[in-house]
Amino acid sequence: KKRRVIGKVSDMSQPHGIAVDEEGGRAYIANSGANNLVVLSTADFQVQRTIALPFSPRALLYVPQTKLLYVVCAEAQRLLTVDPQLGTTTHVADTQAHPEYLAFDPGRDLIYVTVQERKTIQAYRAAALEPVQSFNLQGSMPTGLVYDQQLDRLYVAIRNAVLDLDAQTGSELVRVAAPAGTDRLW
Repeated sequence: KKRRVIGKVSDMSQPHGIAVDEEGGRAYIANSGANNLVVLSTADFQVQRTIALPFSPRALLYVPQTKLLYVVCAEAQRLLTVDPQLGTTTHVADTQAHPEYLAFDPGRDLIYVTVQERKTIQAYRAAALEPVQSFNLQGSMPTGLVYDQQLDRLYVAIRNAVLDLDAQTGSELVRVAAPAGTDRLW
């Protein structure tokens, strides 16, 4: 009801993405300038620890089914899996371009990632980050990405539109105009 500061994380260096493990009571912050992840308790917002990474993290996705963090390292053109319990990087995939945002398809066990320069959505097997397929988009600068399991659809923000795609084939079903600068979807 009242807006007030209930916690403060000091010494952050270019924080970007955040992911939450609701069951474990943790939040993970991509601390890009320090090449690490900051692990917070969601109960009291205290820093529990940091997890060192080989590259600068940008976007994060925590997947409860795999108990892994998926990390976009855009400048390094890499996608990582991190085991937050062990605090180690378990797999690294070279995207050969700048990845942006992530979505998870539990039915197919796939991680989808938008790749701007290639105008694609790339799909990786979640467990080992093995490339499975790639969907070419009719539009530039794909960024925000959401998977709807109930409808089996991917929604992706591109320049001046949001696309509704069939998640199996990548076929565009609907295109809706969106304001310039729309780059995140929920």
